[in-house]
Amino acid sequence: MQSELIAMAEDDPLGHMLHNASEAEGRHLDSRITVQTYQLARALVEAGVGMTAVDPFTAASADRTRVKVRPLAPSMSIQLYLLTSASAPLAQAARRLVTYLRDAARANLESLE
Repeated sequence: MQSELIAMAEDDPLGHMLHNASEAEGRHLDSRITVQTYQLARALVEAGVGMTAVDPFTAASADRTRVKVRPLAPSMSIQLYLLTSASAPLAQAARRLVTYLRDAARANLESLE
């Protein structure tokens, strides 16, 4: 049975949320492996090293022949941000890109359900 927890660094937003949630439950997440990126965590799970909690986009990119994607309960919401220059207005092409990214992100999240 796969039991090794591959943790995200506590200074990572998701790692911080998971740490706080476990502490609020009176539990301590014990891990010998801490990584800096979701992609590395996913790759380690795909290699059979253990299990991890990642964002839904990393989960969607996982090799389903090597991992099982299991939603966490209760669910945690994520917020996506687009960073743009503060000194330039958003061009029409950029506004179309924002719409495309929003729709693609929504479709990606729905594919995990």
